[in-house]
Amino acid sequence: MAPQDQKKTFPKDLATRVASALVLIPLIIYLVVKGGFYVKGLLIALTFLLGYEYARLTRLSDKTRAVFTAGVFATIWWLVAAVPAEGFIDGVMVMAIAGATVIGVGVILKKVRMCWAGFGVAYISIPMFSLALIALNPLGVSWLLWMLALVWANDSGAYFFGKAIGGPKLVPAISPKKTWAGLAGGVVMAAGAGAGAAYYLELANLFYLALAAGLLALWAQLGDLTESFIKRKFGAKDSGYLIPGHGGVLDRVDGLLFVAPALALALELMA
Repeated sequence: MAPQDQKKTFPKDLATRVASALVLIPLIIYLVVKGGFYVKGLLIALTFLLGYEYARLTRLSDKTRAVFTAGVFATIWWLVAAVPAEGFIDGVMVMAIAGATVIGVGVILKKVRMCWAGFGVAYISIPMFSLALIALNPLGVSWLLWMLALVWANDSGAYFFGKAIGGPKLVPAISPKKTWAGLAGGVVMAAGAGAGAAYYLELANLFYLALAAGLLALWAQLGDLTESFIKRKFGAKDSGYLIPGHGGVLDRVDGLLFVAPALALALELMA
């Protein structure tokens, strides 16, 4: 009974996690609602931090880390400026080709770290480009807030349901702590948050947006597992230490990195 009880015990730093969330969530919402320069500033800062954390996580050399971070930073700036002319598909193609090129050079030179850097270019740049594209939508603020609501609800639901219920593990080889109960809790919470946010933001088709939020929550879980795989590959517990009680920025937006491109594509197809 002791081991099972231990699995369901909430960590001692729960108060720190909640306090960090209470500070960051209102700040992010404020910047998104303000729009314009504020959103661009948020995306640029986020891109820079993600580039640095990914380079640090995958153990690139200091020089390579600086070049990679600066490269991602510059790429996002260029793509944000080119968004009106390019669109989602063209922008993703540019970043996918860039990442694949770096990976190809790494394979030829037998440089494993260069391959990881190439993967990181697409892994970070495509979601950030997607967020910039969503922000340019006529209802960009509403869609960004709706997406953030479902992602945050999914993370909270997965965490609390997983800790409270426990049970069978989701993919123990990749992430030993994630459970099927957490997955279900995340999906349910995301669907509810998606409906609630859609109603508050006056977005049409509440039922379909609730369903979409639940499906996107499943997709977000894949993003979470992808980051868990990378951390496990390099023997890291967290991607960083910037956010007290949570770890790094990448730890907190791993699901968002997968959800943002899906939403950006959906909005472009519906346009």
